[in-house]
Amino acid sequence: YSDRNMVHLNDKFVIGIGGVARCGKDTMARILSLLLQEQGFNVVIESFASPLKYEAQEFLDSKFGIDVFTSYSRAKQGIRPFLVGLAEVHRLQTEGQFYWKALADRSLDLEPKTIILIPDLRFGYYSEDEIHFVNENGVSIHLELAKSIFAAECKSMPANDTERFNDPILKEKCKIRFNWYVQENPEEYYIAPIRSLLAYSIIHLIESKFKNI
Repeated sequence: YSDRNMVHLNDKFVIGIGGVARCGKDTMARILSLLLQEQGFNVVIESFASPLKYEAQEFLDSKFGIDVFTSYSRAKQGIRPFLVGLAEVHRLQTEGQFYWKALADRSLDLEPKTIILIPDLRFGYYSEDEIHFVNENGVSIHLELAKSIFAAECKSMPANDTERFNDPILKEKCKIRFNWYVQENPEEYYIAPIRSLLAYSIIHLIESKFKNI
């Protein structure tokens, strides 16, 4: 790929999943991964924020005894402001390019024709931000989680001012919008709708990109 401005992953396909905290981005990534692998694709789930978490791990563990990779909701809420602040320093210094360029570097170790799922797409403010990297190399999906099939209001609200500012920008720039509502077993209930999403909106893009590789 080119180190100049936007990075082009010519032999990979990127699917970025955005939305506010706890709207189901990781769940969506797991379902997409399962369905894509069923069709014979090589899939990895990556994260823009993984370098940030490794950078913060030693400090949070030594000072507070907190594992930055915890799935415990209360602990995640407690460390989120620290992670957001640290991330914003890197983003300000690079005008939004720090984390997607790090991911692009890591992708060099992946096999050709790999699909990279990224369930922590959050930013689209700068001219060459995460959303632009995703759209340049694949497709972006914005998720919203409603309280029920009859409720228009979202169950998952922005977790902080950063999300409150950035999510509307992200939603506007994402190529696909997917709304779902709370289910006890979403990975079972949404298999069929997400299979349809793949069939009608994504698979042809993947095949078009990979056909000459």
